[in-house]
Amino acid sequence: MNSIVTLNVGGVLYTTTKNTLLKQESFFSGLFSGNFSTTLDDKNNIFIDRNGELFKYVLEFLRNNTLPKRILIDKALLEDLLQEAEFYCIEDLVFEIKSKLNSEQINQDTKKIRTWELEVYLKKGYHVIGTGIEPIRYHKCPRGHDPRPKQADEYFNYYDSRCRHSFVEFIEEYVPFIVVSTSVPVGPIFDSSVGMKAGENRVINEY
Repeated sequence: MNSIVTLNVGGVLYTTTKNTLLKQESFFSGLFSGNFSTTLDDKNNIFIDRNGELFKYVLEFLRNNTLPKRILIDKALLEDLLQEAEFYCIEDLVFEIKSKLNSEQINQDTKKIRTWELEVYLKKGYHVIGTGIEPIRYHKCPRGHDPRPKQADEYFNYYDSRCRHSFVEFIEEYVPFIVVSTSVPVGPIFDSSVGMKAGENRVINEY
């Protein structure tokens, strides 16, 4: 019988089936063998003292036999997830994570670019996997000393003036960026710009 199971992993509840958890020989094989004692919470759910947030990726792997696309370019997350995969003794997941971490493609084939560079990268075969906004800091002389070079590239809107007179402003401005890749599969585009607006700026300090 494929019974429904609720696990309490580090305080986070997950509901799945016993068959899903037993797809591979792992920590869960021993857990449901009846040969070992289990810890229950106050609702009689099996309690596992591990990272509850990361377990969603472990469970998704057991369900689909693949890593979620959204974490493939996050090296720090993959490293944290590797510890969980090793604890749960899920060999296929350990192998897949290590393969991703050992692949230089995570860095080489994924780039953060400015919006005005997008057309060039699309022609090179890249596709968009994410967007966001980040602060750029630069000096600006309101009196026109050391003006930005006369180039068409929009990057020079944020030219860092070398003028250091007492009236020079040190500005922080929020600028949009795009993450493109040739190796990460096409999927939903993430957005890390929540709570920020492009074009906003403030004077941090005046010399």
